[in-house]
Amino acid sequence: MIRREYASSAQEEKSYAMASTTFTRLYAASDKHQVVKTIIVAGSPTTDPNSSLLHWRIFATTSGSKSVLFDVIPGGSDGRTGVLTVVSKQYAYSKSATGICVFNIVNEITVQQLFDLMLQKGRDRYSYDDTGSGCRYWCTVILGDLEAAAIIEVGSQNSFLQYVAAHAVINPAAYPMPVRKGQFY
Repeated sequence: MIRREYASSAQEEKSYAMASTTFTRLYAASDKHQVVKTIIVAGSPTTDPNSSLLHWRIFATTSGSKSVLFDVIPGGSDGRTGVLTVVSKQYAYSKSATGICVFNIVNEITVQQLFDLMLQKGRDRYSYDDTGSGCRYWCTVILGDLEAAAIIEVGSQNSFLQYVAAHAVINPAAYPMPVRKGQFY
């Protein structure tokens, strides 16, 4: 299911072009009330595994080795409007991931509560930068939201930033600095 919010007045017509878009057709109803065990931020190469820019996503692990993926992908007619995809997975994170950071949950939250928090914070309203980049920034902001809500440990967002900075020295193509930022609308 794709959810779009439409303008209800002439004043809101401009914001229609940048409406919220989510894709949840592959989000299993049985996962909505699963308790999140860890948050994994994983970056996978977009092309060459050794030198490619990484695409960053968030996996909320649940029971066993299952997870729910939260991934903002560029789309829309402009190729920059983010589509928040929520997909149930039968694994903890993608095997293609070469950048992986794991964060423990300190206060219980269900997958649906996590999704609701993202929606409440407007994290489904994101536009990539002019180069089509910004997924790492989106993940960083989500980590900050989870930290502020006392769902993950204080300092988690900073740990991720330090991880990225250390790896940027080794592989600047995969971890370009400064971080490319899209914008929330």
